[in-house]
Amino acid sequence: DIFGVISVGKDDDYLKILGNNNTIGLSENQTFSYLKVTCKNVTIDCADNTITLSGSKVLCLAMGSELHLKNCTVNILNNDALFLESELSKLILEDSTLDLYYNCSVDKGSVEFRGNVLIKTSDSKSLMLGGGNHTIKSGGVVTISSGVSLHMTPSTSAEQFFIFEDSTSQLILDGITLTIDENVKGLFAGGNVVMKNGCITNTIKKTILQEVRDPS
Repeated sequence: DIFGVISVGKDDDYLKILGNNNTIGLSENQTFSYLKVTCKNVTIDCADNTITLSGSKVLCLAMGSELHLKNCTVNILNNDALFLESELSKLILEDSTLDLYYNCSVDKGSVEFRGNVLIKTSDSKSLMLGGGNHTIKSGGVVTISSGVSLHMTPSTSAEQFFIFEDSTSQLILDGITLTIDENVKGLFAGGNVVMKNGCITNTIKKTILQEVRDPS
């Protein structure tokens, strides 16, 4: 395991994390312009510090890779700052906050939520959740706060779009605008979703891809 400060020199194009089953602990806030992750079961424990993603495809998870961010605030400063390369890429957020300074799009891969996760913005921004097999684990509570527009539109052939592991998994929509594909609207039929403070729901009749992914 590694603990400390990550420093990338001015002449370095990117930082790459390789390897499996390790923990990286951060003792200070970090700003990344490109972080390539090719690994399994690697955890970055931010110890309540902040990771700022400052450009395009900054946090890039390669095919088959899995990254676990824990005790972290992630600042999104670009529309595609989070980039999951394939349906086999996975990001885990545990006891963390996603702060949207720009719109954020996840069009492939899956996001798993553990513990208490907050998605917020100080302005009107959108979280466009495509991909599939997104999961809120047992006891997990994901709160999406006012100002965020949530788009739930599957964009892959994943067997399931959004999974609640059990009755203790909760999605709280607090005064947001929700746009949802009619094919997945059934996930709101159970008791796992709480809508409050005047949420607005728009149902679309077919999946709408927000943009064509740049293959580079």
